[in-house]
Amino acid sequence: LKGRIVGSMASREPEDPRQPKVRATLAEVEEMHIPLQYRDSCVDDLIVLNRCRRDCFYLPWKCTHERHAYEYCQYKEFRERLKIREEQKLVEKE
Repeated sequence: LKGRIVGSMASREPEDPRQPKVRATLAEVEEMHIPLQYRDSCVDDLIVLNRCRRDCFYLPWKCTHERHAYEYCQYKEFRERLKIREEQKLVEKE
């Protein structure tokens, strides 16, 4: 599908392959009352985590899998930002 123009997507710029896909809609994010600073590429995992926390009454020994999935997503995003920054530094040196 890469390079194909489909319907109304013809006017959009090509997507960056490094950008992760976010499945959550704006309505879901607003319904869950996610603050702006947490609306990043890991918002899907955060929604699942917050639902689990609410369902389990915020018990600390519950939802550990969801918490680790969210934290791992945050870690991957951080590593990607570091990689991009290193690439920018190399370009600036040239």
